[in-house]
Amino acid sequence: MVVDIAMISLDSNIQTIETKNKNMSKYVASFRLGDTSAFGELSYNERYELLMSYFRKQNSFVEESTTSLVYFQSTKNVVDLGNDIIKNCRLLNSDEILLFQYDNGSLTKVDRIKDNTVYKTKLTDFLKS
Repeated sequence: MVVDIAMISLDSNIQTIETKNKNMSKYVASFRLGDTSAFGELSYNERYELLMSYFRKQNSFVEESTTSLVYFQSTKNVVDLGNDIIKNCRLLNSDEILLFQYDNGSLTKVDRIKDNTVYKTKLTDFLKS
C-alpha cells in the first residue's frame, strides 16, 4: 500500500504543498524531439507541450528551461513510466528520451525511449561503476 503524506503551510496567503511518498523514485529525463513530422502527426511544438504537460503532472517537477532536461518524482518504475510516456505523449519514432532513475540517492537504472519502445541501456553499468 502506498501512503502519501501532504504537509501544507500557509504564509501570507501563499499555500505551499509538499508531498512525500516513501515509494517514489526520482528521475532525470533528457530528451530530443525530431523537428519534422509527416501529415497527420503532431508538430514538434505539440509533442513538446504534451511531454511537458506529462512531466508537470508528476510530483516535484522541475524544468531546466535552457535545456531539454527535467527532474521529477514518480511512483512508477522506469519501464512503466516509459510506456506511460509513449501512451500519452504521441511521440514519433525519431523522438528519444533517456530516463535516469534514482532511488535512495543512488542511480538505479537508465532506460531509453526510442522508436516508441522502452529499451535497457548500457549506461546504467557505466554510470554506476
